[in-house]
Amino acid sequence: MTVICATAKFALTREPGAVSFLRRSLRWFVAALGLTAEPMAEDMLLCASELTTNSVLHAEGTKIIVEASWTARGTLRLEVSDTDRTTPVPTERPAGDCTVGGRGLPILAATGDWGTWVYHWGKTVWWEARRPSVPIVVG
Repeated sequence: MTVICATAKFALTREPGAVSFLRRSLRWFVAALGLTAEPMAEDMLLCASELTTNSVLHAEGTKIIVEASWTARGTLRLEVSDTDRTTPVPTERPAGDCTVGGRGLPILAATGDWGTWVYHWGKTVWWEARRPSVPIVVG
């Protein structure tokens, strides 16, 4: 069982300004948790930007729902949901490739674990990273 210690949820309009608004809001969230100095907090901000940008550029509909949480096991979790049911597929880019785009999913994989849940109404792409110094308590 995962115990959620703190959560923040945002309903965004699918427009370019949503990405910067979300980053500012998530900076407040990690600051309130005292995680500002944690590398995984910066990773979460980067991944939030990547996933929200993907939704702004590629999703259907007008809404994006983002939920960030901090668990008792020292895990930062991010979920970005939109109404597009298309599952994201990582794209490999050769070194020196100047093409814009296609690097977001490899960034997710490099900074934590990620996956996708597809529903009848759309999808949720999630990302999470665990603070290495927090022991897992079983029992």
